[in-house]
Amino acid sequence: MALFLRDTAGGTDWFGDVPLTILLAVGHERRRHYLAEGWSKDDVRGRLLEALVSDDQFGRPLTLASPEDLVVVAVGGPADSSEWCLVGRGGPPSTHSVPRLEVLA
Repeated sequence: MALFLRDTAGGTDWFGDVPLTILLAVGHERRRHYLAEGWSKDDVRGRLLEALVSDDQFGRPLTLASPEDLVVVAVGGPADSSEWCLVGRGGPPSTHSVPRLEVLA
């Protein structure tokens, strides 16, 4: 994910040097793989943050106003092992917990 965001394919270069806000949505299956490897949400966030802002990685380092401008959230149910990333500029993201909905059969 860091390589994608640091390269032009991630579209982060559209914003120039403006500090970014990044939300990483981790699908259920990908989350399951992280948990099996012993990674917490904080571990994923920390490793990604380090890779995004480091000068010694491929591509252009990204600017975030603060570490809180990178948010990792768990989304969805069992499906493909995937992650989605939303990038914007400006203030920090705001997230709220959504209660689990039971599907009626």
